[in-house]
Amino acid sequence: MNFAMEIANHCSPALAGIKPANLISYSSATCCSIAEYLVYLAEQLQTARIFFRLLQSDRHHRLCLVYKERILQKHLSRPEVKHELALLGYPTDADLEAMLDHLAKRFKVADSFPHEIAYFLGYPVDDIKGFVVNDGRNYCLNGYWKVYSDPEQAMKSFRRYTLCREAVMRRLAGGTALENLFR
Repeated sequence: MNFAMEIANHCSPALAGIKPANLISYSSATCCSIAEYLVYLAEQLQTARIFFRLLQSDRHHRLCLVYKERILQKHLSRPEVKHELALLGYPTDADLEAMLDHLAKRFKVADSFPHEIAYFLGYPVDDIKGFVVNDGRNYCLNGYWKVYSDPEQAMKSFRRYTLCREAVMRRLAGGTALENLFR
């Protein structure tokens, strides 16, 4: 699978603006090639306000957040999301860049994976809290995330994300360049 297909496979809902953000992880072995492609893609998608933010980088892999600025900003300003992130020490009255800086810092200093990334990815607050309280167990549905509160609504979201990904993958397979789909 080429880089465009890989990004589309993991990030189509965020690129299309139906999800606040997605993550893409890639190995250090392919780092230079993917990093170059991400720089190119970021330049091409800048007018659509789609950004790629490196959150974590070590000898073995890189973790990048893909987001549409307006969608992520709107999601993070929701009162229930803002409240939960404030409890975790995030500068919720600051701009998006400061919030992302704080998240990237958490990846560097946290003893374990910072599960608050789920707030940035648009997971429902009740499901995030359920995951933390249950230590990732006792969920009622597992799909794009572990569901604890509203499986019917989650299934609708899962279906929407899957249909989006499949549509983007079909367009790429048909010869359309990824950057031309989201400008």
